[in-house]
Amino acid sequence: MINLSLEELHKLLFESELIVQTFKGAQPKYEQGKLKLQRKIATNPEFAALIGKINSVDIIANSEIPSKYHFDQFINEEQIMKVLAERWKFPYKHVDPVNLNLNSISKYITREIAVKHLVLPVFEKKDEVTIAVCYEPTHELGAFLAQKLRMKIKFIVTTKTAILNVINNYWHFSKTVTKAKKKADQTISDPRSSFQKNLERLVFLDSSKKLDDSDEEVVKTVEILFKMALDIKASDIHIEPKRETCVIRMRVDGILHEMSVLPLVLHPAITTRIKITSGMNIAEKRRPQDGRLKVSSEGIENEFRVSTLPTAFGEKLVIRIFDADTSLNSPDTLGFEDEDYLAFSNFIRKTTGVIFLTGPTGSGKTTTLYSTLKLLSDASRNVVTIEDPIEMVYEYFNQVNVHPKIDLTFVKAIRAILRQDPDILMVGETRDKDTARSVIQAAITGHLVFSTLHTNDSVSALTRLIELEIEPFLISSAVVGIVAQRLVRVICPSCKIPVEATSQEEFILNNVFQVDEKFQLFQGEGCAHCRNTGYKGRTGIFECLPMSDDLTRLIKQKADSIEMKEVARSNGLKTLYDRGLQKVQQGVTSLSEVLRVTDVTEIDN
Repeated sequence: MINLSLEELHKLLFESELIVQTFKGAQPKYEQGKLKLQRKIATNPEFAALIGKINSVDIIANSEIPSKYHFDQFINEEQIMKVLAERWKFPYKHVDPVNLNLNSISKYITREIAVKHLVLPVFEKKDEVTIAVCYEPTHELGAFLAQKLRMKIKFIVTTKTAILNVINNYWHFSKTVTKAKKKADQTISDPRSSFQKNLERLVFLDSSKKLDDSDEEVVKTVEILFKMALDIKASDIHIEPKRETCVIRMRVDGILHEMSVLPLVLHPAITTRIKITSGMNIAEKRRPQDGRLKVSSEGIENEFRVSTLPTAFGEKLVIRIFDADTSLNSPDTLGFEDEDYLAFSNFIRKTTGVIFLTGPTGSGKTTTLYSTLKLLSDASRNVVTIEDPIEMVYEYFNQVNVHPKIDLTFVKAIRAILRQDPDILMVGETRDKDTARSVIQAAITGHLVFSTLHTNDSVSALTRLIELEIEPFLISSAVVGIVAQRLVRVICPSCKIPVEATSQEEFILNNVFQVDEKFQLFQGEGCAHCRNTGYKGRTGIFECLPMSDDLTRLIKQKADSIEMKEVARSNGLKTLYDRGLQKVQQGVTSLSEVLRVTDVTEIDN
C-alpha cells in the first residue's frame, strides 16, 4: 500500500538526509536486497507471513544501506516509516505487544479486515479508537472504519513488521481467551476459588465441573504466553490471581511489565495446564511446589522453572526462563572490567579454596557460576554441583538436587560428593553454619569450591562467615576471593544520544560519588529495538576482593565490615559503585540505573 516507487522513496529519504548515496549508487544493493527477500519468502513461511507483499520500504530496509547518522548501522524500517509519517503529517508510534492489551486487539475488527487493510487497533479511549497503519491513511479508510466500529478513528503510523507480527502471532489470543471463558462460564457458576471463599479455613473443594486443562483454547493460551515471553526475551512470567481477574506480568531486563488481564475463571485451567507439563501435583494447592519444563522455539530449547505459591485469591505461578546461550556465555562477556577479570581469572585458576559470589536474587550469580563451570569443565576434571533446585540441566557437569524430605541436605550431599573424587564443587547457597563449615572443610581438603552468599558487597561476606561461627583462621586459609555483582540495563545503541546532567545528577556525582571532572552522560530515546524503553539487554558490574595479609589480620581480630572495607579500598579494591560509575563514564549505562541497583547510602565518602 506504499504508493511510492523505489526511486521515489529513495529520493524522499535522500532529501531528508537519511540516505547519502545516490539512487544509481544504491541500485545494486537494492537488487540484492530484493533478491534476498524473495529467497527468504520462498524458503521461510514464517518470514513470508511476517513481511507480506514486498514493497519499496521492505527493499530499502533489507538492503544494508548505511545511515548518515550512524555509519556503523544500516537504515531500518522504523527510520523510513518515521520519515514517511512526517510527510503524511501523522504521528509515528512503535507498536509493541508488551504495551498492547492483547485481550482487546480483535475486539473491534476481524482478522480478515486487519490483514486486508493492514490496520491494527492499539488504543481505546471513550468513543475513540487509535488505529495503527503502515501507509498514508485515506479519508475513505477512516470513514469505513468509523462506520464499522461506530467510533471516532485516530490514525498513527508504525511499521508493517510490527502490525503483521501482532496479527500473525497474537491476534488469536483474544479469541482464544473469549472461547475459553465461554466454556468455563457454562460449567462454573462462581469463578472465585474455594480458597478465596474459605480463606479462614484454607479449605479446597474440587469441582467435577471445570474447564478442562487439556482444552484446545487453554493449551493455545498457554502456548501464546510462552511464545510472547520468548519473543520479548522475558526472564520471568508471573501469573497472579486477583479478586476478579488473573493478571499476567513479564519481567524484561529486570523490570516487570503488565501484559494482559484475563478473566479469573481461566486461572485454574491455565494453572493446571502448566502444573501438568512441569511435573507438579495438580491436586495439591495448599503447599508451594517446584517444577520444570523445556520449551522449544525455532530449534532452541529453553528451560522453564516453575514455582507455585498459595495466595489469598488462589495459586500464583512464577516461571523463570533460562536461556542456555546466555547462561553459558564465557565469563569475559559478562561485563567484567579488565582489572576485575584478571583478578577473577586468578581466583578460578586455583586448585583449592573457596570462591564466594554475593548479591541479591536476580543479580546474575547463577549465570556467572554456570559460565565459569563450563569454562573449567573438561575431560580432566570432575565437576559437581549441589543445587536447590537445579537451575538448568547441563551435560557439562554432574548436578545434584537436594531433597530435604529424604534428608538429602547440602551438608549430606557435600559429604557424599567428597567421596566421589571431585575436582571442582559448586554449592548453590551457603545458608547456615553447617553448610558453611562443610564448604570451608571441602576447600581446605584440596578442592576448588564455588558458593553464594546473600550479602550486599564482597567485604560483608567475610563478616557473614564470622557470624556463622567459622573460625577466623579457617576463613583466611580457605577463602581465595569474593565477587559481588549486580546487573544494570544497557543503553540501547540504536537510539543512544548524549544528554546534559540534571541538577540532581550533578549533585549526586559531586557529593555522593565525589566526581570532580565532568564527563558525557548518555540515554536512550526509545526505539523499536529497545521497545521504547531506552535500554536493550543487561550487563554486570563486579567487585572482586582478593584475600590479603591486611584482611587476614582483620579477620583474626573479628573486625567489622566498615574497617575491612577501608583497608580493602586502600589496597586497591574497586567497589560496585566505582565500577557502576565507570560504566556510566563509558556510556554503557545511565546513572539512574547504577543508583537503582545499588544502595547510595552505603557509599563511603
